[in-house]
Amino acid sequence: MKDRSQASFVLGIQIYQDHPQGILGLSQKIYIEKVLERYGMQDYKLGDTPVAKGDKFSLSQCLRMSLKLKKCRRFPMLQL
Repeated sequence: MKDRSQASFVLGIQIYQDHPQGILGLSQKIYIEKVLERYGMQDYKLGDTPVAKGDKFSLSQCLRMSLKLKKCRRFPMLQL
C-alpha cells in the first residue's frame, strides 16, 4: 500500500476534513442517492422524523409479522 495523498473516498464513504475548525466527517450521500435512484425514489423530499429525544421502544410496539410482510410487499427494498 502506498500513501499517495489525503483520502477523500474509502469504500464508498466520502471523507471530508476542515483542519482549521478541527472537523473530520464521513458521508454516504452518494450511496444513498444511488439507492434512491435504483428504487425510483430520487424525487422524494426530506421529512421530519416523528421521534423525540428520550423516546423508549419495545418489542411490544412491533407490527405482527403478517401485517409487516403485507406492508413490505409494496416496497421491494424492504422485502425480507
